[in-house]
Amino acid sequence: MYIQLLVLLGAFLGLVYFQQQKKQNKLSDSLAVKRYVIFCCAILILQSGLRNVAVGADTYAYQLDFEATFGKSWQEIFDNFYQVYVLGEGKDAGYDLFVKLFQVFSVNYRAYLFAVAIIFFISFGRFVYQNIANLLGAFIAMCVYQVFFYSFFSITGIRQTLATAIIFFAYEFIIKRHLFSFLLLCFAAALIHKSALLFVPFYFLANIKHPVRTLVLVLMLLPVLFVNIRPIAQFITSFSFSESYAGYTNSTYETQGAQMFLVFMLLVAAGVIIFMKRGIHYEEKRLPIINAFSIALCFTPLAWVDPSLMRIVMYYSVFTLFLLGDIVDAIGLTYPNNSNNIVILMAIVFCAVLINRNGDYAFFWEQMDLGNNYN
Repeated sequence: MYIQLLVLLGAFLGLVYFQQQKKQNKLSDSLAVKRYVIFCCAILILQSGLRNVAVGADTYAYQLDFEATFGKSWQEIFDNFYQVYVLGEGKDAGYDLFVKLFQVFSVNYRAYLFAVAIIFFISFGRFVYQNIANLLGAFIAMCVYQVFFYSFFSITGIRQTLATAIIFFAYEFIIKRHLFSFLLLCFAAALIHKSALLFVPFYFLANIKHPVRTLVLVLMLLPVLFVNIRPIAQFITSFSFSESYAGYTNSTYETQGAQMFLVFMLLVAAGVIIFMKRGIHYEEKRLPIINAFSIALCFTPLAWVDPSLMRIVMYYSVFTLFLLGDIVDAIGLTYPNNSNNIVILMAIVFCAVLINRNGDYAFFWEQMDLGNNYN
């Protein structure tokens, strides 16, 4: 918890510094945002790379897998592709190949964690920079990441973290309308984590007109989705080609779902409908982002089937990083004197959420017991 609060403090201090640099005309708006994003991503790389193997649900499991891969021959690595994609045995053969290629340079797991963090946050930083207009929006994006996405991308799910890094690059080809390049990157990501295939339909859904109206429709359908979520989940996961996801849909796991995340999504939805509709120029510019958010909102009830299905939501919910900043900008146009107060209030709420969550963190040189899932 305290490390996450320190990360938010670092992001805030960076915001103050780069805003000052911009006011003194030492940096242009674009360069200030770029350097600020690099600064924040450097902090996030350290946070992820320096973690104890007991941090996160599966960091230690990935270490065991890393060590097992070192003992495999190259022939076994390539034979695994045949076993996975022809015989249907095993999963994600591309991940073992990625690990084996890394081990050509280093067999140190700590170095591997840093490599994964660097790959992800270079892609993430580029993704944020290309979709954020100002420093305040970048700060809000970093806050949202730390509160809602840190626990997955920074400390767990290495395979999907790598796949998502590739998906961030693929998004650019949705904007440019380069279908072949988009599909190539999606299939490359799917070699590492099959769930990346769930992002493929977004190429055809990204530019649906009138995104705010679509969002209103999704909100109206949300109660129906909750009532019928299990059969819907079974249909959606059939496109992931993953037996584990299919297993989650039949889970008897008792869960209350991602309640805080749902509240956050509903608040963002309300903000988009109330404020961004007034700034109609946002619709064309943010059309794919709002549509991605609507898809994420549709997928959010999946968490009430099994928490592991939140992994599906991640490919689309990550676009909320940008919408909250857009909402603040839109509020600033309507109520010029209140936007800073809203940002301060949001920062306080984010800190309160982190304090209430009280997530465990330790550096690799500190003592920390493994979680109960290893017992």
